[in-house]
Amino acid sequence: AALPNSVLMYHLSAGAAPLMSLLSGGKLVLQSRVDPREALRLIEEERISFAVGAPRTEMLMVRLSAVDQRDLSSLRVFGMGGSLCPPELIRTLKDRLGCVVFNGPGITEAGFVSTTRPNDPEAAQASTVGRPATGVDVKIVDDDRRDVATGEAGEIACRSAMVMKGYYGHPEETAEVLDGDGWYYSGDVGSLDQDGYLSICDRKKDVINRGGENVYPAEIERYLTTHPQIQMVAVIGVPGEVSGERVRAYIQLVEGAEMTETDVVNYCRGQIANYMLPEEVRFVKAFPLSALWKVQKYKLREEAIEELAAKDA
Repeated sequence: AALPNSVLMYHLSAGAAPLMSLLSGGKLVLQSRVDPREALRLIEEERISFAVGAPRTEMLMVRLSAVDQRDLSSLRVFGMGGSLCPPELIRTLKDRLGCVVFNGPGITEAGFVSTTRPNDPEAAQASTVGRPATGVDVKIVDDDRRDVATGEAGEIACRSAMVMKGYYGHPEETAEVLDGDGWYYSGDVGSLDQDGYLSICDRKKDVINRGGENVYPAEIERYLTTHPQIQMVAVIGVPGEVSGERVRAYIQLVEGAEMTETDVVNYCRGQIANYMLPEEVRFVKAFPLSALWKVQKYKLREEAIEELAAKDA
């Protein structure tokens, strides 16, 4: 049996996990909405062997006490994708769920890009999204779409039989992301190491320019989510008079937890580069979320701009 955790039937995951389960003669269990506690119940009662989910929901799942109260021995494989995953979450999933964890990005327009494999080194499984999937070419390019050096960050481009033909009825938008050689330009920033392992830094549009330095919000988010009192994090850039953009972190704490802005900054100090340290911290009770439980950062930016405009007035 397979459990795709809150599958939207128009996304890549709808054409992957459900089809794999059905084609292999397995039972398919779907969740109509994101509910980590319910997912644990289903794994136990339906004897789920293969589960699929997104990092944010799985982080909540492994932090529930119900993990230790449920019989999850049927679970053999856990697949993740949809957003960046903190290395510590990979280790925690393996330890607490006792199963193999696959981590790999998928793009609705281009299918699967890469994936970790059971025989990959532990460090590669925890800190990368693996090597290109079978039949997939991956390269890293600069703003002019020229190949960059090994280990250097740039936009991730991929080419395979899974890449779409184009956006229906939108040739201009198609031309922005597809070239004549079949390369799809993802808008994600990442790098390839000498062994071919792919690492993802962030979405290109989310990169913060702080005094000429590129700050990748996802790196800050991944570190902050390792704090036991922090449930969810979103980092954005807000306009700054001196540095161009200021780094602002929005924090949702675990219920009953207490932290101050100084606590958050001190937790980061010495662990991430000084130019990446949050200059502003906002504590929130909840985030604006998409149907995939991804934080809608554009709404946070709109809120920040309105706040700055009111302050100037």
